[in-house]
Amino acid sequence: MKILKTSQVKEADEYTIKNEPISSVDLMERAARNATNWILDELGHFDKFVIFAGTGNNGGDGLVIARLLHLEKKNVDLYIVKFSEKFSDDFLINLNRLNDLNFKVNYITKIEEFPKIDKNSIVIDAIFGSGLTRPVLGFAGEVLYKINTSDKKILLSIDIPSGLFGEENHHLGEQNIIEADITLTFEFPFLSFFFPENQNYVGEFYIIPIGISHNYISKAETRFYTIENQEVKNMYKIPEKFAHKGKFGHGLLVAGGYGRMGASV
Repeated sequence: MKILKTSQVKEADEYTIKNEPISSVDLMERAARNATNWILDELGHFDKFVIFAGTGNNGGDGLVIARLLHLEKKNVDLYIVKFSEKFSDDFLINLNRLNDLNFKVNYITKIEEFPKIDKNSIVIDAIFGSGLTRPVLGFAGEVLYKINTSDKKILLSIDIPSGLFGEENHHLGEQNIIEADITLTFEFPFLSFFFPENQNYVGEFYIIPIGISHNYISKAETRFYTIENQEVKNMYKIPEKFAHKGKFGHGLLVAGGYGRMGASV
């Protein structure tokens, strides 16, 4: 599987929208529905879900998930973290869909409005997505801190833990990044998921397919790949019953340097 840069993931969405074709809000619906199906399959035995949504498209994903869980008769509390007066178009469409259901939407405009969370709740982070371009500070940063330190059963992030960047994160320090137990990421893993210093933020991550254009994926250039089960199966050869080491060829190891042969040996 290819690992794409954040800018390429955005291009992949735009290419799919143009060439499938599909509207951006319908692609959001498809992505969030697939994520909700995973949540119901793996965490459906829990009843209480608390969703924190931002005002952009990651927040829009959160609104779709809130609606779908609500329609499945789950107990859902939704909090929109209003760190901006600007809302994405697809966010507003999904907010209206919730309003049509008379679903209660809560807003957090200052840290004093942060709710008390039941320790048996599944908390879902849909505040900031991969489009984040600067560290999370101020009010929004306080919200991330409160989520991390609150009582909860499981903390799950949608697409990417809020506050984490898709590639470089060395300049962020160790603050104001969601510490997820589970991350549901769409179609591709982000490169930052593979660095040990980010393991406390990402937790276990799962790839949620959302139908991104295979044509775009096949043409996208990258230096980074994951090795998948099918690729390993294609390389693996079942040995004969009486096979021995002489049957498998010989390896040549070229490594080390003068005075530095320990690891090679």
